[in-house]
Amino acid sequence: MVMLFFLFNFLIPECINANWESINSENILKTNEGVYQEESESLKKSWEMSFDYFLENQFDLAVEKAEQFGYTLCVDKKNKIYQWQPLEKGLPWMLLRKKGLDLILETPHPIFDGTLKQSLEIFQDANAKVLIISGTHRCTNKKPSGCSGTTTACSRNERQAYGISDPAHNDRTLFHTMHKKANEAFPESITISIHGMAAKGISLSDGTSLQTSKESVVARLAENLSKRFKNESVTTCNEYEGATRKLHLCGSTNVQGRDINGVSEPCLISAQKASGRFIHMEQSRSVRARGSDVAKAIVDTLAKTEKIPVIENIHGVEITDNYRWLEDGESDKVLAWSDMQDKQARTYLHDLKNYEKLKHSFEKLTSNDSTGAPTFFGNRMFWSERKAGQNHSVLFWKNYPNSDKHPIQEKLNPNDGLGTILLDPNSWNEKGTTSLDWYSISPDGTHIAYGVSENGDEKSTIHIKRIEDGYKYKDEIPYARWGSPAWLPDNSGFFYGRWPVPGTVPAGDEDYYRKIYFHKMGDDWMDDEYIFGEGRVKEEWPVPLVSDNGEWLILNAWNGWDTSQIFIKNLKTSNEIIPITEMNRKTYYGQMFFKDDFFYTSETSEDNPNGMLWSIELDDAKIQKDKWTLILEPGVNMFDAWWAGGKIVLRYMEKAHHVMKLLDPETNKISDVPLPGIGSIGTFSARKEQGPYYYSYTSFNSPTTIYRWDNKTNKTITWEENKSNANTDDIIVKQVEYESKDGTIVTMFIVHKEGIVLNGNNPTFLHGYGGFAISQTPGFRSSIIPFLESGGIFALPNLRGGSEYGSAWHNDGMLENKQNTFDDFISAAEWLMENEYTNSKKIVISGGSNGGLLVGATMTQRPELFKAVICDVPLLDMVRFPKFLIASLWRAEYGDPDRKEDFEWLHAYSPYHNVPSTEEWPNLLLKTADHDTRVDPLHARKFAALVQELHPESLTLLRVEKNAGHGAGKPLHKVIEELADTWAFVFDELGMDFNP
Repeated sequence: MVMLFFLFNFLIPECINANWESINSENILKTNEGVYQEESESLKKSWEMSFDYFLENQFDLAVEKAEQFGYTLCVDKKNKIYQWQPLEKGLPWMLLRKKGLDLILETPHPIFDGTLKQSLEIFQDANAKVLIISGTHRCTNKKPSGCSGTTTACSRNERQAYGISDPAHNDRTLFHTMHKKANEAFPESITISIHGMAAKGISLSDGTSLQTSKESVVARLAENLSKRFKNESVTTCNEYEGATRKLHLCGSTNVQGRDINGVSEPCLISAQKASGRFIHMEQSRSVRARGSDVAKAIVDTLAKTEKIPVIENIHGVEITDNYRWLEDGESDKVLAWSDMQDKQARTYLHDLKNYEKLKHSFEKLTSNDSTGAPTFFGNRMFWSERKAGQNHSVLFWKNYPNSDKHPIQEKLNPNDGLGTILLDPNSWNEKGTTSLDWYSISPDGTHIAYGVSENGDEKSTIHIKRIEDGYKYKDEIPYARWGSPAWLPDNSGFFYGRWPVPGTVPAGDEDYYRKIYFHKMGDDWMDDEYIFGEGRVKEEWPVPLVSDNGEWLILNAWNGWDTSQIFIKNLKTSNEIIPITEMNRKTYYGQMFFKDDFFYTSETSEDNPNGMLWSIELDDAKIQKDKWTLILEPGVNMFDAWWAGGKIVLRYMEKAHHVMKLLDPETNKISDVPLPGIGSIGTFSARKEQGPYYYSYTSFNSPTTIYRWDNKTNKTITWEENKSNANTDDIIVKQVEYESKDGTIVTMFIVHKEGIVLNGNNPTFLHGYGGFAISQTPGFRSSIIPFLESGGIFALPNLRGGSEYGSAWHNDGMLENKQNTFDDFISAAEWLMENEYTNSKKIVISGGSNGGLLVGATMTQRPELFKAVICDVPLLDMVRFPKFLIASLWRAEYGDPDRKEDFEWLHAYSPYHNVPSTEEWPNLLLKTADHDTRVDPLHARKFAALVQELHPESLTLLRVEKNAGHGAGKPLHKVIEELADTWAFVFDELGMDFNP
């Protein structure tokens, strides 16, 4: 077997005429244009050498050899299709897709059979690996080929020997050489010889008329073609249980079929057995006109995923994993399988009746300008803007005077200028796949360190700019995913987090062992000073902070989402880093900030699940916890805290929405901040020591609006309104309470248009997350607008595992309590049905990432409850999840399957290990991305294969986004495409029409 390493190499030139789909009859030698002559042995040998050089990555030699015998070897870069293009008529074409389906298509009679256009269509739609097209009409040279068999093709009614220009019946042609080399290179491929016939219907064979099984490729293809072509007769030359047999144009003299079926002299000897790797397909004119449907039937046939059992005994439980091989995302075989699944999914989704209308609607809904709330550093303000059509937001900055002058005037008054562009990711890559991951502005507003990554993989490289003139320093730091730079006040450098250089840790651990370093401006990153992390557990995640005066370094070492430990270092007097708290499970120090010589931190614990706020004087004698001052005692609601405008800002979570307050550290007085309504607050900022305050507000029926609140006058004005093309005036939002399985009361937001009649048959979209202490609060979602406009109901429950009701709410939905999350979600669906909102045939559930686990577990536990499921970038194999990418970090949230106690609850709900063989099963749309570095796409691949096996009558689609990751940094055009695909599926499953 030839080892294939397909590298994109500029030694292979781009095709001048890259549109291979435009190959037509003008490129083929016809009977009135000359006489075909068999290709010489030297020409065939030269082509073989070009092909072999190509497979060996010796591209310069492959191109050179092709040119020597009258071919151009080039590449269509857009579609990544390599082509051997003949420079003269009579020679065959070969198209090769580097990671296509294991399918070789052969078109020996493109003109006579009328199969040229169809074969190109099948090659494209089936994502085939190879297509070989004869360069001559079969009748241009009737000189007998010497191969067995006769035909009336070139003599009307008189049977004659096959001519040498008929490549299906001459094994001395270059066409046959191409056939043999392709099958040697891709020995696991299925070869289909595409033909046309005058009779109606479709006739198939495996190159023989022998008996076969109903599990054979020819039998399965016949079945799938019958489903696609209900008005056509589909027959086979092979006998098997359930076959419609007819011995008609069986292709037993086809030399390519004889070759694949193991005949040593295919020109003369018929096959006595079938290899199962060849199909001879004859089709009527009406079938040939529907190449896309033939392609779908072929994909349906070859989509049956191979099972390679891996049997393990884990903690006394025997587990058989038939799809372990799909974990290898680098394997060509897996990539081809994934491409085939994606092609099949997109073909299905794009054919849905609402797809185009929904795509147009989402283009319109996302075509608005948008602005983010400003933040303040030194004497500068910073904000983001995205103009309609831009893939990414642009970061702006502007000086503002040290006065009470309203900064809105500086931003919006054209006479004062509109601000200066600091970072524009849209200019970094025309495809929009280079993204700004995060940024850190120096306290004085003069420098910025920022992370850049490609294709959504979030593997940031740090870049640094001087803000005043946009000068970009040469300093670059790789392996800085979520680097969290903490600047020194003099801008001489910063502390940051960095992952190991590959090769310095065991393979597979490159996403762990994060350490803190200090980067001095101008130095090579490899010379950066190591600060902290050696000898700590590999999953720990330390984050640095520097005090206002630059004398203290704080390190918050996270161990999961509920546990952390604080370390401190006096940068002026000591090299020692000392802990000032213990590492106590479920004691978490979260919000941290500085004011002069004081350090503030929030703390949550099992005893105080809603948190409290401490003040610590930065003095060597006063930094241990017994010297701390409690300035905010635990209350009934969870809060976040930070410093702005000379006050401590408190953002409380009250019944799953935000309430804002200010704490005066001098008087300990707390005052309320007026808000526009019940919604969510994002940024809430001001200058360090004085107002006014700027904040972003959003709700389900309110697009994000930036407000300016003057805390002195208590007046609020609109600073920037992000308008939407949607009409939100008639959108109703309500919050209900329901009882979960164990009696716990859970809240849920319900959103729909005013005037909807609740009749128990309303189309409903139930979305959830429930994990990692992430709260689901009100927010404007343009994605649900077409659904609401069409009479749909959107529901969002506040599941345990989030933090809507404090850290106890999180704890009740993690580790051994994770089943509570699933029960909450199931109970939400049941409540919606019991209260006449919907029924099991009118509800779709959705979730992504941890929410993908949620809907995966829910559908395996209660499949009869839902019509369809959307499972996005999901975690589904809970027995093996810590082994991949950064997932070992999540053992703190889910448990460790290497521990017997944890394994028992993980295995009990793991979706991949609990797919039931039940009659009632919802249709499923799985979505993943090839550059996801958080949740490995293997989870979606394995689950898709298993569900397709156990529930073949249900629809299971796997959509794989190329050049994208978990979701962060995804360009707008990809977002729109995904929205259109997703909601076309929802509308179709719920029987809805979209009529904007």
